[in-house]
Amino acid sequence: MKSLMDLYCELSVEEGIQLGDFVERIKAGEFGARARVELVAFLRQLEDEMLLNIEDRIAETPHLESERERRIAGVHARIQKLVDGL
Repeated sequence: MKSLMDLYCELSVEEGIQLGDFVERIKAGEFGARARVELVAFLRQLEDEMLLNIEDRIAETPHLESERERRIAGVHARIQKLVDGL
């Protein structure tokens, strides 16, 4: 069975799927039975990657420094909302 990250990456390229829609499809069983712990781990991994991307972008584009906290808070809130909905 493919990892959720692999599935998400594939569907992002093939369908342009949004994260919330992907999570709903997982919950509906479209990709086989998945334990809540697996979904939470996937979302937290994705959250970590998103936060690293923010840091990389700010390092490349210093004028975005003033946006750091807002962007980080947005990622945390978005992922937590998905976790809470599991």
